[in-house]
Order: sequence, then structure tokens, then C-alpha cells
Amino acid sequence: MNKKSKMIMALALSSVAVVSVAGCSTADKKEEVKKFTKEEETAFVKSFSEKVLKPESPAVILAEVEKNVDKLSKQEASNMVDGLLYVMHQRNPEMNAKIQGLQTPLAELDKEKIDFNNPKNLDKVKDETTKAFLKESQEKLFVVQKVGQDYLARPNVQYVLDTFGSYMNDDLKAMTAFSLEENEKPFFNKDANSFDMNIVVSRILKVEDNMKKFPESFYKEAMTNSKNYYYQVYFGTNNSFLVDENKKVLPAIVDHYNDTVKKHPDSQLAKDAKTVLEKLKATDNKVTDDLYVFLLELTGTQTQDVQEDASATEEKATKKVNEAIQQAIEDNKGTEETKTTEETKATEDNKTTEENKK
Repeated sequence: MNKKSKMIMALALSSVAVVSVAGCSTADKKEEVKKFTKEEETAFVKSFSEKVLKPESPAVILAEVEKNVDKLSKQEASNMVDGLLYVMHQRNPEMNAKIQGLQTPLAELDKEKIDFNNPKNLDKVKDETTKAFLKESQEKLFVVQKVGQDYLARPNVQYVLDTFGSYMNDDLKAMTAFSLEENEKPFFNKDANSFDMNIVVSRILKVEDNMKKFPESFYKEAMTNSKNYYYQVYFGTNNSFLVDENKKVLPAIVDHYNDTVKKHPDSQLAKDAKTVLEKLKATDNKVTDDLYVFLLELTGTQTQDVQEDASATEEKATKKVNEAIQQAIEDNKGTEETKTTEETKATEDNKTTEENKK
């Protein structure tokens, strides 16, 4: 699998805590494993990519990873773990559609203080439909978490980090850990229509740090997209919660920009916030048309409104990234097939040349 076919992790933007499930890390196995030859690895990667694109269930892909990850080169092992994360996220819409009708029985289990993410507690679940869903959730490497007043199903990213973290490239691991932190800490309160701007700033600074650590990462575009998203939140280009009815930036937001400049003076965010403050001073804190155009350019905005369900926002982001992943894998598959065809043709041409010489 070439560089183009690496998987890009979807940036989860909902508030979901992820709980680790029990399991023995493949990295802990002591027996020596025979590595694939180059030819075997190429054939296996092609077959595995097809299963990921299908996509097979997370349980099937997990079994493939457990069986074969030690046989692969470091890069392909990381790609394989990324493939597992991909198929898990592919099931997100399906699992959350199913959970919608189970809100009441899940709330009852919560009242009884039953940890329904623990497989050992399935026997305590009396409602058969709920029990069947929870069993399916665990098989597909999902966990159920309460977000606000709702119960949502989310990929168990923590399990992947705990079990296969040693196989992941540093940039993929950083991206995955960032996604996990996003899931555990909500920054938007839908009921109050407000943001925790401190969390937004911490996310931006973390992305800045990752981009400095991994300047040549294949995931650089995903990091940039993440940074842009939080810039859009922080500077108000994808929401209307930072201004009043006269389009004047709220005093608390202006104060927060000033705090960011003081607390993180060496960051790019602080430099950009300082520029925005200078422009706001010239407009008496009003977002004029000219200032709005500047903010659109600064934040790379392509019109995504935060004033919607967090889970819907995540599904849109996931769908967009998954489409890019699928296209990359298909392109890679086409490249490999073309290469094989060219090699076959070259062999036949050489054979014909030799025969003509005779």
C-alpha cells in the first residue's frame, strides 16, 4: 500500500467518553512471528484493503489485525490499524440510528447503576432488544455513552489505542489520541447555545503542536481541517453565538481573545487573535462585511454551521473523510493493478524479443 492509501481518521466532534474493553494486546505476545515476504505483504495488503472498502464488520477486521499485524512492516502495520479505525467509524450512523429507540431502557439501566458497556453485565439487562443492541455494540467495538440527555454509540477508540498503539505511527497515534480527547470533552453546550472557549483554544494549540511535530505527515491535511474547524468556532464564522443582534462581538469574547494573546504569545493562534483584535478596534467590535471576509479567509471557512446536533456534525465530518479514504484506496488499488499489468506486458515483450533474436 503506497502513501496515498493510508487511512485518515475522522475528527469526532461529539462529546462521547470512550471506555476500554478487556483484551490482551497483540503486542504482548511473546512468540516470534514470521514476517511476510515483500510479495506476500503486497498481496495481503491488497486483499485487506478490499475488505476495508467493502466494508467488512469491525469484528472481521479486528480478527485480521490480530492475526496478521505482526507479520507486516512497520508502515503497513500502522495502515492496518488505521483500517480498523476506519471500519469502526463506518458503522457510526448505523449504530446511532439503532440506539434512538433505546433511550428509555438505557436510562433505566443507568438508574440501576449497571455498567452496560461491560460484557459481564449483559445478563442483568432484562429488555431483550436492548441486550441484543449492547451485544452488537460490543462486537463492533462500540461503547454507549450519555451525551447531554441522549445516549449515543461511539467507536471504542481507547481500545484500539490500548491494544494496537505500539503498531501505530506517531502521527496516527497523535491524531487518534486527539480524537479521543475530543470525544471525552464537549466544547459546545447545545441546550445553552454556548461554547467552552478554553477547550476550543486548547484544541487549536494541540493541533498546532502536532503540525510542528509532524510537518511531513500524510495526515497534515486532516490536521489543517481540524485547526480550521476550531478557528471557525473561535472566530465565529460557522456560528452566530459570538455576536449580538447588531453583529458586535460580545465583550466576553473580546476579553477571551486578549487572554489568548497574553497566555500563549508564541502561538500562531495568539498572533491571529491579535490581528483580529486590531481590526475589531477599528470597527468598534462590529463584524463588518470586510472583516467577515477576512475571517473567512483566516479560518478556511466553507460554511459549516455549528448550530446543530453534535452527532449530526460528526456524521457529516466522518462521511466526508470516509469518502476521501475510499477514493484513496481505490486509486491505490488501480495503481497496483496498472503496475501488475505493465509488469506482465513488459515480461511478454521481453519474451517476444528473445524469441525474435533466436
